[in-house]
Amino acid sequence: MIQIVRACLYIAAIFLSNMKETAIFSFLIFTKIGRLLPS
Repeated sequence: MIQIVRACLYIAAIFLSNMKETAIFSFLIFTKIGRLLPS
């Protein structure tokens, strides 16, 4: 599970470095993933 999170963070970092608009998109995805994952 940790490897998946790291992969998502790595992909998100690439998106952030390429496009600023993707930051909002990534944030929404991480929010949905955070709700699915047990806190």
